[in-house]
Amino acid sequence: GGGGWINYRLNAGDLQGIREVWLDDCYRVPPQVLPETVVDLGGNIGLTSLWYATHYSVKNLVIVEPDACNADLIRSNMQENDIIATVIEAAVGPQDGMTDFLKHKSSNMGRVPTAESVLEQSSSRIRVPMVSMKTVLAKLPAGSIVDLLKVDIEGGEELLFSGELDWLERIRFIIAELHPPIVDLDAIVATIESKGFKHLPPGSVFSESMTMFERM
Repeated sequence: GGGGWINYRLNAGDLQGIREVWLDDCYRVPPQVLPETVVDLGGNIGLTSLWYATHYSVKNLVIVEPDACNADLIRSNMQENDIIATVIEAAVGPQDGMTDFLKHKSSNMGRVPTAESVLEQSSSRIRVPMVSMKTVLAKLPAGSIVDLLKVDIEGGEELLFSGELDWLERIRFIIAELHPPIVDLDAIVATIESKGFKHLPPGSVFSESMTMFERM
């Protein structure tokens, strides 16, 4: 159940997101996960956050999105559905600062460039703020445990999970879209498992389910 008003654009990224999130329910989580505190890394236009807020009893919601046009739509989508959320207009990474960002004509494919990436014709390089997970979690009530961390940052997960990872102690469950061959999938899985999580591979929970990690 659940529904809401969605502001979106007629581009491939927004339409693909609506199909995946709202029609395929690709971000649903196992029944034992009851997300009251949610952090959405790679918020795009707020589709996944809106889905969680209308399907679960979400009390605290932080959304991180570096693309200014997307962030504007997140704010309007939250406002029109009476959802209180903190929107951080930045990329997420291992430290606070600034980073290059490849803004893509397809709204859901912008990303922080990796060392070997070349500037694609369909991308334009801009500078955006970068925030660490310590800064992101500081937006929540003091000492909060994150019931659900959603990660879809188009390859930026390699940087995120190669930095300082003490923040993972405050995370209960992760749902992620990982992006091989941009990233070393096995290395990321091993890193997260080493922090006390059980890996639930794609399709192992539901037929369409994403990669998930559950704290053991």
